[in-house]
Amino acid sequence: MIKQRNLDPALQKLLGIAENVSGSLLASAAKGYAADGPADMEYQKHILGSGVDLTGVNPKYIGQLIILACPDSTANATATCGAGITWDGTNDTVNLVNDNSAIVAMAISLTRWLVLVNLGTCTFS
Repeated sequence: MIKQRNLDPALQKLLGIAENVSGSLLASAAKGYAADGPADMEYQKHILGSGVDLTGVNPKYIGQLIILACPDSTANATATCGAGITWDGTNDTVNLVNDNSAIVAMAISLTRWLVLVNLGTCTFS
């Protein structure tokens, strides 16, 4: 399980559950982002710093699971899908608003994520 001092217990538990549910998550490392830029979709766990704008959150394959988490959201962190890709059929951006906000999502097609868990305050636009 990912151990980080600044993650609250609920987020720590979410990351642990996701690791137990998916063998691909079990073996994967987390990618941290301290500055704006493209998502490295080789990783399945993405830890965003405060105010980070992540782009290109695009499924690589159907059934792909990802976690987006923001332990410190002093300034809202965002994750935006590429052109034609959405979180819910309409919105392409998730805003991780409060500290320890996170989502777990699964690709149900190459153009759509299905949000399985919304922890904390995550909004979509």
